[in-house]
Amino acid sequence: MRNRKLFIFAMVITIIIMAFLTGGCGGGGGEDSSSRITWVWPDTGDAGMEFKVTGQGFGDSQGHNYLDIGGEKAAIVEWSDTEITAEVPNGLEVGPVDVVVYLGGNPSNEFEFYVVKTK
Repeated sequence: MRNRKLFIFAMVITIIIMAFLTGGCGGGGGEDSSSRITWVWPDTGDAGMEFKVTGQGFGDSQGHNYLDIGGEKAAIVEWSDTEITAEVPNGLEVGPVDVVVYLGGNPSNEFEFYVVKTK
């Protein structure tokens, strides 16, 4: 009986730790959850070109939030909780730049975009 209780206790602790490490006990969104970029498509392009950022936790509307690419705010075409469509800003240097979503001043993870040509 004691071994069974220890086994159940160990399983409960393991489940709690796994849920914590994977974010499985979150509240389902809102301001407490962090945004995360999972994909940028295309990940190469010219100034003025539209590109999409997919992920999670961006919020249903842009509000005061913004998308940064290479240190410049991108012009937003569409914004949803899982996808942002934006334009590559003019004046960026040719080469790799980071794409970051800022929510309430807090940055998401970085995702690389390669600027081919600028205006």
